[in-house]
Amino acid sequence: MGAHALSTAIHTKQVSCREVMAATLARIAQINPSVNAIVSLRESDALMQEADGYAALLEKGQSMGWMHGIPQAIKDLAPTEG
Repeated sequence: MGAHALSTAIHTKQVSCREVMAATLARIAQINPSVNAIVSLRESDALMQEADGYAALLEKGQSMGWMHGIPQAIKDLAPTEG
């Protein structure tokens, strides 16, 4: 599903933010060992709680924009602690 279709599906509650995060984490687990693209993945529990928070905002009619609830991996271009 492309980003626009995924955004629509999230905003119309065809899929939940939790389902999207779970699918994203499953795909990372499947692919990342061979490509090592994500080197500092946050804890799954924390990410799922964050997804629940985005879902709660949608339940209140609040959206942070078209990318609301879509997981993002930020490129780490500089050294970070740990």
